Amino acid sequence: MTSRFQPHPLLRGGHRQTIGATLRRVDERFAQTTRHTVPVSDEDTLVLHDDLPPGWRAGDASVLLIHGLCGSHESSYMVRLAKEWMARGARPFRLDMRGCGDSLPLCEQITHAGRSDDVWAALNAIPRLTESGPLYAIGVSLGGNQLLRGLGQWGAGIVYPDFPGDRLRGAAAVAPPVDLMQCSENMGRWPMRFYNRFFIRLLLQRLPPQLAEQSEWAAMARDDPPRTLRELDDRFTAPLAGYADALDYYQHASAASRLRQIPIPTLVLTSEDDPIVPVASLRNAAWSETCKLAITRHGGHVGYIGGRRHPRWLEQYLVEGLLQA
Repeated sequence: MTSRFQPHPLLRGGHRQTIGATLRRVDERFAQTTRHTVPVSDEDTLVLHDDLPPGWRAGDASVLLIHGLCGSHESSYMVRLAKEWMARGARPFRLDMRGCGDSLPLCEQITHAGRSDDVWAALNAIPRLTESGPLYAIGVSLGGNQLLRGLGQWGAGIVYPDFPGDRLRGAAAVAPPVDLMQCSENMGRWPMRFYNRFFIRLLLQRLPPQLAEQSEWAAMARDDPPRTLRELDDRFTAPLAGYADALDYYQHASAASRLRQIPIPTLVLTSEDDPIVPVASLRNAAWSETCKLAITRHGGHVGYIGGRRHPRWLEQYLVEGLLQA
């Protein structure tokens, strides 16, 4: 794919783009933001951050933004996407998944790649708040897998009660790990040890308080922490999420088997130099005819830190791609 995106001269290469994006900070001040709570299963509650732009009216567009692993509504890409949509007159809703951001004290369970039902709970909540108008959804990294998996389930006839499907006009996913096994094998390589330590440290810090206080999980995290994400998934994610083991989790939570059933226009963006999600896992996937896979040469994992000419390429590309779909 040819694009306007050119990486910043000091941030060329997938690892630099990826790490640079995590260090990037964005001013989060909005004219008006309201918190809405969304009940989900197991008596947990998610939080939607409703960024109402000046002049928005019923009938104008709204968009659900879903963060990735270790993210929240405060992640820089979430803030940048929200501001880009607001500049187009749309109303963004930034979601905090289970155990993330403002949802942390309201949940006893963890988020994981298979939490598509939580995405639909948020999508169901937005029409009740906006009354009318087109609705879009964007998932980043793990949130992208959750969204794509849910769209495929919806296309396969799985019913989500009371959802006004005619309002959902399009979706997008950025660097979604649609094949969790391939991503796990990639993360198990020796050069990826830095990323393993980074994610594991943050994820263990985000265990819901009720779990962190239980001696079984506390001792495992303190005395013998996992060394790789695969080990983390085997010892923590899978049992806490109700899967037998990591293999069972990867098989059932991956979006790959549902991609062919996605029924609405969907834009998927990734880069060849993404160090986290192998580009082959997306290039070789079986996609629905409604999906467009866009692969850039550079960008890292949700990096896309551009130069002076196009510093906000990622946000502009996604918003324009959805509005023109």
